[in-house]
Amino acid sequence: MSNLFPDIEDPDINDPDTQETNSPEEEMILPQPGDSEDNYDFKTGNLDEFMNSFQENKEEMPIDIKPTQEEFAEAGKQTIPPATARATGKFIANMIDFSASMGLSLLSGEPRETHMAPEDNKKELASIISEYMKESGGEIPLWAQLVICIIVTYGMQVPGAYMKYKERNGKNS
Repeated sequence: MSNLFPDIEDPDINDPDTQETNSPEEEMILPQPGDSEDNYDFKTGNLDEFMNSFQENKEEMPIDIKPTQEEFAEAGKQTIPPATARATGKFIANMIDFSASMGLSLLSGEPRETHMAPEDNKKELASIISEYMKESGGEIPLWAQLVICIIVTYGMQVPGAYMKYKERNGKNS
């Protein structure tokens, strides 16, 4: 009966007199599968040969099943990463809250903070916008976000500044 693990039961394995000793350099380089004494035969050719073989007519692959319009629509649907959608949704929700509260403040004459949306409502709005962004693939470029921010921040102050200007010039006349 042959032993499955002959090295384990080999009596000479623990006998230092029967073991061969190798130099440290020989022990470090172990033969690998595929090693041979022959040098590797490098394939040579030129780009023209490659291009000619690349441009040869290929075997025709008849495809009988064509995709439906729904499959085309689904395949062409752009999506954006969830983190980008969340950041964009939060940005738009904050800009809407800021501009709406500023506009209402100008109309009512009360501080802007009294017209700001509660935090829960603003989070819900950001969540809905984020979901829309993911589904529609809409991503607002950073430059556009900057322009929107500047317009909302300073554009909403124009009506208030104009009213103060009229008051000041009306009293001076």
